[in-house]
Amino acid sequence: MPIISGVVGHLSIVTTVCSLIFILILMIYYSRKWVKKDLDSQILKQEAVNLQNTIENVQSISKIAILNGSPGKFNWNSEIFEILEIESTDGLIDYNLLLKYATQDSVDLVYEKWESAKDAGPGDVINFETTLTITTGKGTRKYLKYFSSNYIETDFESRVINAFVEDITDEIVAQKNLEKSLENQKILIKEVHHRVKNNLQLIRSFISLEKRFHPGDYETILNVTEKRINSLSSIHTRIYNQDDMNYILMHPFLNELDDVLMEFSPYTDINFNSDVPEYLAFAIDTVTPLTFNY
Repeated sequence: MPIISGVVGHLSIVTTVCSLIFILILMIYYSRKWVKKDLDSQILKQEAVNLQNTIENVQSISKIAILNGSPGKFNWNSEIFEILEIESTDGLIDYNLLLKYATQDSVDLVYEKWESAKDAGPGDVINFETTLTITTGKGTRKYLKYFSSNYIETDFESRVINAFVEDITDEIVAQKNLEKSLENQKILIKEVHHRVKNNLQLIRSFISLEKRFHPGDYETILNVTEKRINSLSSIHTRIYNQDDMNYILMHPFLNELDDVLMEFSPYTDINFNSDVPEYLAFAIDTVTPLTFNY
């Protein structure tokens, strides 16, 4: 009996030790899982924060505002207030901010698109994409690219709205400036052709006039014609050296014309004096025929 009780006692100790070891193993296992779960949770939270920061940075750089909600419950991110140049508002907004600051033409365009989508049924998805013109709270004219995806639950008035608004003012302004520049170039090219034609006609008329006054005296005709062509050349030289190609400042132009006249004059004791204000300017079409009279 003492032997049996000793064996039983020994087995009891072994069982207890094994149970403790098993419990210890379970504690280590679950503690590692808990630690890993906690670490994963912290990593996910940090990744979520990083993602949010990245989204905000992208929105700030690209000037994109995000909307989600439904009619009467508009939830915008903070970028919309910067785009509209107004004070931010926390929580849901019960009216469409864009329509408040949009021009009447843009408002009419939005309502026209809404009207065409009112027959949509449950489960339909209606997408809008357009460019809106707005006047911000500070009176700045801006252009916004608007994209809206509308999920119809029961009818159009119960739709779920997800929208993106991008400030494309810089792009539109650059495009308008480019179009204006191209149009100006077309006008300038036409103007050049027109002036070349007119100048050639003037030269032809003066050659015919000199032939009448100096019949057979071709040297005189050529000298006078050369002088007038040089006068014409001085006009175009002056035009190319100034910003405004429609008008010419008379003070520097008359000084240049004096040099041209003296070059072809047989007299050397002539002084040319002009009393012309430096700001006085004449249209090119007015100056051109006057130079041929000298």
